Amino acid sequence: MTTLDKEKQDEGQRKGDDLSDRIRGAITSGVKSVLVSQESVRNVLSDFIPKEISTTVKAHLEGMKKELYSGLVNEFTAFLSKIDLAGELRRALSGLKVTVRAEIEFSEPDESKPKKRPGR
Repeated sequence: MTTLDKEKQDEGQRKGDDLSDRIRGAITSGVKSVLVSQESVRNVLSDFIPKEISTTVKAHLEGMKKELYSGLVNEFTAFLSKIDLAGELRRALSGLKVTVRAEIEFSEPDESKPKKRPGR
């Protein structure tokens, strides 16, 4: 493999890592903002609004949160069902060289240890 090929491969890997990091960052940021905003709404409600109303609003927020999670799960499931995972893995791994080195050793049992019999 030439130096140019290695540079191209490294650049492609960096782009993949960058995209993965951006997606992870976007999801993390979204989840954090939902959790922070929910907590801030709870604090404001507890300070200014009567307990009965705040309880109702909190229950409504919990329902909205469950709907949001359910919607995200459904969308993510639909997205994953459209992906040919085996094909994508094959495409990603084609052109990669994998080297596996293994050492297997068979040895005589240690005579100083008593032998265990099955079932005893």
